[in-house]
Amino acid sequence: MVEKKVSAKVVKKETKNVLPKKDAENYDASGLVLGRLSTFVAQKLLNGEKINIYNAEKVIITGDPKVIVEDYSKRFTYRNKGNPEYSPKYPRLPHLILKNAIVRMLPTGSRGVAAAKKLMVYIGNDENKTCKTVGVAKIKQGLKYIELSDLSKRIGAKW
Repeated sequence: MVEKKVSAKVVKKETKNVLPKKDAENYDASGLVLGRLSTFVAQKLLNGEKINIYNAEKVIITGDPKVIVEDYSKRFTYRNKGNPEYSPKYPRLPHLILKNAIVRMLPTGSRGVAAAKKLMVYIGNDENKTCKTVGVAKIKQGLKYIELSDLSKRIGAKW
């Protein structure tokens, strides 16, 4: 309680308990499945946590690589009848593909926008930060897959 004297009256003000700022949690995405990692991170973001994801180019998409490349390359042919400027825009870079997958799992509206601002996705780990891994998102043995780095190179990314 802080007491303040104002013209012969003592006014008592309660101070708010300010929590210390929490640093962002760092996750290493190498060898993790795209969908499982995205759902895990989206839940954490909705709980109000800040998250950094490193090694986005090593994320795995399960399935036949030829089919996956066809599906992603088909997206770039979508055009609006009137003006192609209003057509949907899809990313080609691996960190943007991962970020787009996570953000699309968040709800629309102010709550989802606020959660999306707390997410940062990086290619590589140049700063050598210590990172956690997500055990739920690890790939099962014997599945066909393609890494985001290979996918982005095949659909025309230059990085």
